[in-house]
Amino acid sequence: MWAVPFASLIVIALTLLRPDPQMPQPESSRTITDMVGRHVRIALPFKGVAVTWAARASDYLSDTGAPEDIVRMGAVKREILTRSLFGTIFPELLTKDAIWDTEAISRGRGLNAEVETLLAFKEASVFLGGYRMAPVIEQVGLPVAGLKRDDKSNDVMLIGLAKMHAAISGHPERGELLIERYWQAFHQLEQELQPARLDSQPRVLYMSSMTENKRSLGYWNRAHPFNVYFPRAGTENAVLDASEMGRPDAERILLTDPDLILLRDTPFIPNSQSPAEFMADPRWQGMKAVAAKRVYRLPTAFPVDMRGIGLMPVMVRLMAELAHPDRLQPKVRTMLREFIFADFSYQMSDDEIDAALKLDENGGSAGFERFTRNYQKDKS
Repeated sequence: MWAVPFASLIVIALTLLRPDPQMPQPESSRTITDMVGRHVRIALPFKGVAVTWAARASDYLSDTGAPEDIVRMGAVKREILTRSLFGTIFPELLTKDAIWDTEAISRGRGLNAEVETLLAFKEASVFLGGYRMAPVIEQVGLPVAGLKRDDKSNDVMLIGLAKMHAAISGHPERGELLIERYWQAFHQLEQELQPARLDSQPRVLYMSSMTENKRSLGYWNRAHPFNVYFPRAGTENAVLDASEMGRPDAERILLTDPDLILLRDTPFIPNSQSPAEFMADPRWQGMKAVAAKRVYRLPTAFPVDMRGIGLMPVMVRLMAELAHPDRLQPKVRTMLREFIFADFSYQMSDDEIDAALKLDENGGSAGFERFTRNYQKDKS
């Protein structure tokens, strides 16, 4: 009788040792290195990309200019693209219902990923997912390129992302061109601004604040990867301590008392304060940036998100012009128009540039008239 339970234990042990399912290796493929450092084989002919949780379709489009690559996305991304300039540049993405016929691909997170759902999407040559989700997708035998944020430098993250996306699309040279332009634009800004010769650098607070939930506050301290851009704009991060947490209370924000305040915009915080709402908020009346009306909304969401490698130099140029209007000629509109055309062969209208620069929200803030379409004409 003892043999039966013993045999059962052996069966259970063998079951636990069963290897994870593996898809057969493609006869023809190319190998790319993802942001986690893993080597990923992509079957050829290339059948496209499935964009899962933690991967942004806008980043892939920005780095590749290849809407035809995307074969599957979560439904939440459709709403984002509809409100984005990419929805205008690539309308075919919004009309292909097969891309958007499920939300499950965007719901699967980490170990909670729906394995059966992922297996149904075998038409993609590769999946894009956060580094925590990548092992789950790989475990069921699907090729996945993992994304990972660099906690020290935004440069490292954006460059790694551009290289990986361009390699996946089969055009690594596009990634190299974006990287070259990224550094060239910052070099040109340095030549114009000469930040090393500045007598002083304005102190800037980059933060978020909401109209309804007053306790939902955030700022970017000196340990945040975005911090690399403050000196390039000839500014200093007003949050002095790198160890401070990014979720401060109102008193801690008041203590920073910056020269400029830059408000983050995000599609995931629909009721974030506009510059006008921030300046009218009784909590912030004692801040010198509020008194001088030097509070601005940065273009980090709709309709143009400038946080990618393609447009980050434009946003940093905007920061520099706000901080040093006497040292720099207004070039933001020209840069934005030229970069978008170079990347996507799309000519932005003046109305689209106005919307991208948030002129409707920033119009009441000091000095933002330099970003209007007729600024040079009005001065002459």
